[in-house]
Amino acid sequence: MQNSFTSQNRYQIIDEAGLGFGFGIAWGLYKSFCNLPKTGFLTRLRCGLQASRVNAPRLGGKFATFLTLMSGLEFTMAHCRHKEDAWNGIMACTATVALFKSSQGLRVASRSAFGWGVVFAFV
Repeated sequence: MQNSFTSQNRYQIIDEAGLGFGFGIAWGLYKSFCNLPKTGFLTRLRCGLQASRVNAPRLGGKFATFLTLMSGLEFTMAHCRHKEDAWNGIMACTATVALFKSSQGLRVASRSAFGWGVVFAFV
């Protein structure tokens, strides 16, 4: 029999994935319409919808992956430390950014992780 803490975390991670996908699609739509040339309204609308159809799922997947990994790391740290505090989120954000930037090198990953950890600490 599972305890409620484990099942609650699993559903919250799934919710975070859906939220991240939604944010990514919204950001993709916004960027698609902002980067269009200033032509007629119908041309902009047609080109914007085509660009968002291409880019929005990619951005949605990136956002969903980021938020899912961050949420999973946060719950893992809370489970290992046996504490529910703000440090779990700060460390999870730092580790997630470091993992995402690790393909660009150790220097870039460490600087980005530190910067986003500081930003997340203030939020």
